[in-house]
Amino acid sequence: MIAVSIFGQHQIQKVGIHFFFNQEPLMANKKHLLKDSFSYVSISNFKFYLSEIKLVNKTQSKVYSKSDKIQLINFNLLEEEKSTFENDFISLEVPSGIDDSCYLSFVIGVDSTTSRAGNFTKSLDPTLGMYWAWNTGYIHFKLEGESNLFSKTSPKFSYHIGGYSGTYATQTHCISRLYFPLNGENNPYINIDLKDYLFKMMKLYKESMVMIPGEKAKTFANNFPMLFKQ
Repeated sequence: MIAVSIFGQHQIQKVGIHFFFNQEPLMANKKHLLKDSFSYVSISNFKFYLSEIKLVNKTQSKVYSKSDKIQLINFNLLEEEKSTFENDFISLEVPSGIDDSCYLSFVIGVDSTTSRAGNFTKSLDPTLGMYWAWNTGYIHFKLEGESNLFSKTSPKFSYHIGGYSGTYATQTHCISRLYFPLNGENNPYINIDLKDYLFKMMKLYKESMVMIPGEKAKTFANNFPMLFKQ
C-alpha cells in the first residue's frame, strides 16, 4: 500500500493506494494466475509519474486541493532501494470534513514543458531509471515482469510508455473514487487493478516489448483509466 497524506485543518489523513491483480493483492514477483489457471503474470517493476494531482468532488467542478509536484510512485518500494524522490505518499492541504463524494484527479505522465526544461532534480533525476533522452523525455509508466502468455521459454515483458508531444503524447488524465471504510477507523483509499488493463494490452499487441514513443505506446496510455476501479 502506498500512502497519500492529506492534511486537514488540524489533522493528517492518509489515503492508501491498494494494488491488485484480478482482485488479489499484487505482490512483487508472485505468479498471479489468470482465469484458466495455466496462464500467469508476475510483476517485478511498476513505476509511474503522477502530476496535476487534485482532490475534487464527483463532477470535478470543485477543487478542494491541488499539488504542483510531480511525483514518482514506485509500487515495489523496498526500503533498502528507496530513493528520497521515489515517493510513497502525496501531500495535499485540504479543509477538514471531506466525505465520500471526493475523487482524486491526476495525470499519469510528465508535461511537455517540464520534459523540455532540463530540470533533472528530485523525482525527475535520470538516475531513477525513468528518463530516455532529451528528444523523447521521460518514461511516464514502466511495467516489467513475466508471463507465459508470450512464451514459456522467454516470458519476460517490458512496457516503457512515454512520449511528451505531438500525436503520440502519452500524458493521460485519470480519476479515481476515494473509498471510505464503513467503520471509519481505517484510512480512505483508491484501487488499482492491473489484470484487465494488462490482459487487454497483451491480447491486442501479442508482444512483450513496447519501449519507444509511438502508436502502440499511445494505445497503452489511452487505456490507463482502466487501472482505476470506480
